Parts: sequence; structure tokens; C-alpha cells
Amino acid sequence: MAFFKKRFKEVDYGYDDFKKSIMQKGASAVKVGIVGESGSYDPEQGQEALTVAQVASFMEFGTATAPERPFMRLAILNNSEEIAKLAKVLTAKVLTGEMSREKAMGVLGEFVKSKMVQSIDSNIPPPNEPSTIRAKGGKNKPLINTGQLRSSIDWELDE
Repeated sequence: MAFFKKRFKEVDYGYDDFKKSIMQKGASAVKVGIVGESGSYDPEQGQEALTVAQVASFMEFGTATAPERPFMRLAILNNSEEIAKLAKVLTAKVLTGEMSREKAMGVLGEFVKSKMVQSIDSNIPPPNEPSTIRAKGGKNKPLINTGQLRSSIDWELDE
């Protein structure tokens, strides 16, 4: 019986370049919420100045005198399936070279940001106390007084 010797030639169909592009240095995550330098919250007369991030934390987790209104957590929880589907579509676009990783993360960041803003607008219970409504000049919208918290929701790429 004769043995056949066959030589195989290794052909690179782009896997090495593909692997390098996926592993390239750059953004590895997108952060959404009160990110970066979100500034100071305009204090009421006689109150200590707070950062917008501090105010967001008080609203999200509550304080000794104010209930929690988890606008960030609810935005993620209530939209987790949509977020996962979008992430899957965007991942495919990155893998096929149709979109850069940074662009895809930006699209995802904008989507989650919009869900957080919608969450703030949704009147998360409990309703404001009568004393809070009076202090807000008759406004009865939980999480919204000046709109500064709402307009501070943003996203950024994390290296």
C-alpha cells in the first residue's frame, strides 16, 4: 500500500487582521448616567452646594428623608431585552466591519441614555409629598425640579 504525501498550504483569509482589529486598543465599555464632569447642582437658598452626581445618587437610592426613585436601575431593568438585542446587532456590525467599535458603543450609549431620560419623565412613584410640591412652586413631578438632573444624563466611552 502506498502512502501519499500531500503538502498543505496555510492560507490566511483575514483572520489575523480580524483578530488584531477586535483586540485593538480603544474603548472597552460605555458608561451611561451622570458621567464625567457633570457640574454642580444649583442649591436652594441656604443649602450646601452639591454635585449633580450626588443629587442623582440621593434620587436613585433615597436618603433618610426622601424615598428612592431608581431612574437608572429601572431604565436598565425595564429595557434589558431591547438593550441586549441592540448590543447583538451592533456587535455583528462591528465584526463585519460595517461599524467601528467606538461608533457602536456610542449608539448603545445614546439608546440607554434615552431610556434613562424616559425613566425620569415617567413619574416614578411615590408621588411628591405636599411639602415638596409647595417647595417646588406647585410642580408635582418627582425627579424634576429645574431639569438639571435630566439634562445631565449622558454617556462616555471607557478606555
